[in-house]
Amino acid sequence: MTFRYGREDEEVMGLKFCNEAIMALGQLYPPHPHATPRTMTPLQEALLRRLGSNAYPFTLHVTPLAPPSVQLVPAKEYNGAPIGTSYEMRAYI
Repeated sequence: MTFRYGREDEEVMGLKFCNEAIMALGQLYPPHPHATPRTMTPLQEALLRRLGSNAYPFTLHVTPLAPPSVQLVPAKEYNGAPIGTSYEMRAYI
């Protein structure tokens, strides 16, 4: 999650107007040996049929205490990173 509370173009001398936090972290593949098997959703089943045998289904759980994704629109023209709260999912292969 990234929370940006100021314009990116106003960051000077190492001062940053954003905070980043990791909301969920986990190993998708190979699955943990003691992990409980999960049932697939109909969407996951359809995607597996379309993507083939090399695809691996997963579910991401984010705490209900996480803030909603919000984007503020500045009054002046601004082309930097969005101001507000945004979520990004990263997967490393």
